[in-house]
Amino acid sequence: MDTNILLLTSLRLSKKQGNREKFVISSRFTKQLPTVKKLNFPKIKYLFDDLSAITEFLAGNEGRWSSVFILTDSNTAALCLPVLLKAIPFDKKPKILEFPAGEQFKNLETATKLWEAFTRFNADRSSLLINLGGGVVTDMGGWVASTYKRGIDFIHIPTTLLGM
Repeated sequence: MDTNILLLTSLRLSKKQGNREKFVISSRFTKQLPTVKKLNFPKIKYLFDDLSAITEFLAGNEGRWSSVFILTDSNTAALCLPVLLKAIPFDKKPKILEFPAGEQFKNLETATKLWEAFTRFNADRSSLLINLGGGVVTDMGGWVASTYKRGIDFIHIPTTLLGM
């Protein structure tokens, strides 16, 4: 089996537009290279079907995380969080972090409050954050998890197309 590999060959200034500079990435395809390793991805399962995929994953990694956090907004907390908590048997009781719903809460102030909550609940590099929600939750959760103590593990459970 062969694989096409895309190489980024240059980054150049295309033109200056007012105060902004527009950069263009040039690329080219290399020749066919032999595949070194075949990656097998599990079949995608959807939340409205069942939660078996995430349940199996968490069970298979039991004891890996020192603490578990679930990040959600006020809408998802009311509609989806009870389903998640009922369906998944956590080995450690998760701490729920909730913030108000809305794009206006995707900001540095919310991120700071989340980092403070991690610190207050003694999160460490071995903690897990589960982001349950739409685009605002998955954006905030992914960024906050990746920047707290140089990064903690996180899982997205998107509830909207923007969260995917």
